[in-house]
Amino acid sequence: MCCSHRCRAECPAQGEGTPTSGPATPEGHSGQRCHSNQDCPGAERCCSHRCRQACPAQGSGKPGFCPVRNGLYFSYECEARCRGDGECPGAQKCCLRGCDHECLAPSEEKPGICPLTDGITSDSPSCKSSCAEDKECAGDQKCCDSGCGRTCQAPEREKPGTCPKQKPWQTLVPCNEQDACIHDRDCPRQEKCCFAGCAMRCGPHYKEHPGACPRAKACSDPRQRRSNQCLDDHVCERHEKCCETGCRRECVAMRTGTGTLPSP
Repeated sequence: MCCSHRCRAECPAQGEGTPTSGPATPEGHSGQRCHSNQDCPGAERCCSHRCRQACPAQGSGKPGFCPVRNGLYFSYECEARCRGDGECPGAQKCCLRGCDHECLAPSEEKPGICPLTDGITSDSPSCKSSCAEDKECAGDQKCCDSGCGRTCQAPEREKPGTCPKQKPWQTLVPCNEQDACIHDRDCPRQEKCCFAGCAMRCGPHYKEHPGACPRAKACSDPRQRRSNQCLDDHVCERHEKCCETGCRRECVAMRTGTGTLPSP
């Protein structure tokens, strides 16, 4: 049967795993690349670097939570491979991974980690737990050990800044490096815990290179679109910026000493 513009064995029940607002069908949005809503025509919004009539609701519908790995981008194409949990097989959920929406196996835990306790656990009869799992807590709160039973608590806050948008290294030998951290809390000073191409490592937060990208002309022929070389400046040389050039994003050299970019 044809369900949501795709052929399937059966269609999901009305409203099952389908967000109230998801990306429009291909003929319903421009699909042009963007950085903010101002780059999009009409009432379209910038969702995962693409202009769409509405953004997907991440992981709404099926039980479980979408996994998070800060800084991990499996591609720079920012594609919507699903529009809601109802389009994913079995227990999989429609999640944002990097800038792509795709079907992933759910996690039983919400993103983040519980705050540290003082290490003292009380056996007092007055200690009672108000939760057993994260799903019993509202919003982004997690079910955490308080030292006197388990309670819903706000997760440990992350340090200021964002992680660079890093794709996995393409090597002949599989990566066997172990994660050096699981959260910003594990890193010294203002360093953040980010994906570094093979595993999670502590490092400085992302800093944009100086200068401003010129406004790109529209890609005259969509068939000429190519894979993005970058999504932020961290993969570019220090004298370059990651800019939209019409048919893809790529590193563009700036004029030396002027802080400006060459005209397209």
